[in-house]
Amino acid sequence: MRHVFALRILPLIASIAYAVIVLAIAGCDSPASSRPPIPAAAPGQVAPAPSAPVPVATPPPHAAGPVVPSFEASVKVEANEVYYTLPKYVWGMKFTGYDNGRVNDESTKSADGKTYSELILDLKMDWLKAAYYARFGTPAEPSIVAQNWKILADKIVDAGGAYFPEIHILPKGFPGSKLPPEDVNNMDDAVGGGGVENVMAWFDLFAKEKGVDKIRGYEPYNEPCTRTDISPSKQYWYSKKDGPHPDRKAADWATVHQRQIAIPLMEKYPDLTVCGSAFSAPASSYGIAELTRFIEGYEGWPWKDNNTKYMTALSIHSYGFSGIKIKGMPAAPDGGQSSINSYFFPTYDNPGRKSGYRAAVDKIRTVLEKNGGENVKLANTEWWALGTKLLDPAAGSRSALGDIIGTVVHCQNADKWKFDSISFHASNASPMASDLSTWTGPEDCMVGIANNQLYRPVRYYVAKDIVGKFFNNYKKLVRVQSTSPIGSQGIANNPIDSIQACAGLSEKGDKIAVLIMNANTQEKGNVTVAFDRVASGTVQATILPAAQPIDTPLPVKMIDVKNNQVSLTIDPAGAVLLEASLQ
Repeated sequence: MRHVFALRILPLIASIAYAVIVLAIAGCDSPASSRPPIPAAAPGQVAPAPSAPVPVATPPPHAAGPVVPSFEASVKVEANEVYYTLPKYVWGMKFTGYDNGRVNDESTKSADGKTYSELILDLKMDWLKAAYYARFGTPAEPSIVAQNWKILADKIVDAGGAYFPEIHILPKGFPGSKLPPEDVNNMDDAVGGGGVENVMAWFDLFAKEKGVDKIRGYEPYNEPCTRTDISPSKQYWYSKKDGPHPDRKAADWATVHQRQIAIPLMEKYPDLTVCGSAFSAPASSYGIAELTRFIEGYEGWPWKDNNTKYMTALSIHSYGFSGIKIKGMPAAPDGGQSSINSYFFPTYDNPGRKSGYRAAVDKIRTVLEKNGGENVKLANTEWWALGTKLLDPAAGSRSALGDIIGTVVHCQNADKWKFDSISFHASNASPMASDLSTWTGPEDCMVGIANNQLYRPVRYYVAKDIVGKFFNNYKKLVRVQSTSPIGSQGIANNPIDSIQACAGLSEKGDKIAVLIMNANTQEKGNVTVAFDRVASGTVQATILPAAQPIDTPLPVKMIDVKNNQVSLTIDPAGAVLLEASLQ
């Protein structure tokens, strides 16, 4: 989840102060999670202190006049063999605590007269992921956040979606448990609290009102090691006042008690995706170790087996930035190039700087397989890849590219990772400056508010017309083979192929979509796309340019098919969704 009053920043561990990208473990509705979590300290060690906020640079648009260099590339679509079929419900967004009452606002509207709720429904996402770090309340007496979430979640379900709530289980004595994490009875039993019975009551309500088939997933907590009193909200599990290493205790509490919520839910609702861990930062120096500890357990915990049988998906969070201003790291676009590259860089090496999401998740899968977790899937329950406070066209496009990165990298690796789902952060509305130059509230939102009007940032249109369209309509994934030059290595020396792509067929197999992104921030790509099945007539191209104004729909154009091929040019750090009919 995301906090209201602080920027989400990189945890600059003293030994890896050169880090380019972080996959934040935190993300909750209290202000603490606007910075990524402090890694849980090992017994006898002190966790590093949080760093000061790091300003985020935004790539400037190319200056008018000079010719932008280009490269040649080809993409071959192999449409005759499906390698992975995405679930019926595969994508959604997180609904956080801040400004959650906007769902009841019928007066503030967009330029075309739509309310906040109408704008969110237009996205046609599969779920609205509840998020509340404290007590959710009971179905009979829900918290205000739970009430507002359910109003909008019900509408999404009625429109064809499903439920995927995050209702926290909590330790006894919350806030501030005095019991050790290893005490199996250390579970909240307050009325309306964070106990197992209350979670079951909510799912029983969902099943009764909408049907069992409308229950999609569940996450029982949010980035546990941040649930300490570093949080200004004071909604914490363990406090430093009660002993050292509260982050270690909080992380271990989730590890120990995962099965106590999973077993009853999995028995009653066997098709439900029950997530485990809600950790992140796998590309950091501590991320893999923490995820391994969650999967395997640790010496002194009360169980004889590991956690792989008590989750159907390992959930992780991912956050990154378009440029980092730290020693040795120039401002974007170089920093931005390194961040983009790290999501695709294949080698787990020099974590936190060179490696990133793909390499880390590959490593996580080996840990799962080694521990009997062959059937455990991967769910990213908070995705926000590239961010900036600025709202100029170049910044807006770069931020939106982050959601395309999330789509492409998960689909490219869907079979290997056993990809379950992705939830983008966040569906909420957030304040903008009156001149629309910058976010004045959290910048990871899909809707902006200024001058008593709602605005759609570029991320909104990418979610609606590229990401959502692909996930909703083209679930049968097919291979693409791309040939392109290695792009800029950035300051982190982690170069990747300039063109990254994925493709999917419609349910009937008569239509195909190819999502292509140019990972090169300096050069445009002249791309030829070849289909191995005959594509008829023309192809529709929905385009993310390098610089797209706020509140402006993405450009769409038709491209003629010649000899089963189409040719197009993609801006630096741009993308395109091609949709074609197959004969």
